[in-house]
Amino acid sequence: MSAEHLTPDLMSLKERVSTLRQLESPQARAECAQLIRDYSVSQVETWRRIPMAALMADEDPGVNGDNAPAYWDGYLPLLSSIRPDDPAPAVLVDLETGELVRGHRYDEVNEQTEFHRGNAQPEVPAEDEDLLRIRLEELNARDLLDELIERQVRVSVLEDPVNAEWITSKRKAVIKRVSLGLPYTRRNPQS
Repeated sequence: MSAEHLTPDLMSLKERVSTLRQLESPQARAECAQLIRDYSVSQVETWRRIPMAALMADEDPGVNGDNAPAYWDGYLPLLSSIRPDDPAPAVLVDLETGELVRGHRYDEVNEQTEFHRGNAQPEVPAEDEDLLRIRLEELNARDLLDELIERQVRVSVLEDPVNAEWITSKRKAVIKRVSLGLPYTRRNPQS
């Protein structure tokens, strides 16, 4: 991400986080993590647009689509939160609330749960130490939305008539199955 894509809020956050990280006190680390949480939640209206944009940007929409966690479950894994000893992202954005939640460790995911589905623990906030490792640019919801919209345009340009009908039917099936709408709200798992 280049400097022109850094919003004033993100630039300010990066400066404040950088200053707090240098202090290395537990209080500074906790304040730093809270600033990161607050920044993510402040973008909730944009986060709620991500699931539909993610579905429309996928060339193969469905459970195995590149963006499936966003539209299937309403969570965005932050790849910079992957720990050296675990391939599962430690932090996910809850796209309904903007909250940063803890991801299950890879060895905690049971055989009945696909890896990208059910990875979030919505009742458990992300750990401060994991938040301090993430690349703050990953929390720029506006840039992510713009990128997904750009990919959506590329996908629709690539569609041939036969493939376009297939992709459209898969998108409609996902929308119906997960009750996907704008703004995003998580469907009741019992329904």
